[in-house]
Amino acid sequence: MEKENKPSAGRPKKPDSDSYQRATFIINKENLYKLKAIAYYERLNEKQAINTALETYFECIGMDRLQEALEMYARKK
Repeated sequence: MEKENKPSAGRPKKPDSDSYQRATFIINKENLYKLKAIAYYERLNEKQAINTALETYFECIGMDRLQEALEMYARKK
């Protein structure tokens, strides 16, 4: 019996989906409200707003500290 070539279920993948990973986080309600407000104000979607916030945070902590954290996390695995 041959398997039919059916399209996979669900939404089709977007071209940039390989560079993203879905994750669930519990976040303080006030911070979520602020994130949504900034996203609306800046005309971003929430994914763009959270990525911008994280990139800004990573820049603020400095490359040395970030590299040390990445190495420590890699050893943990």
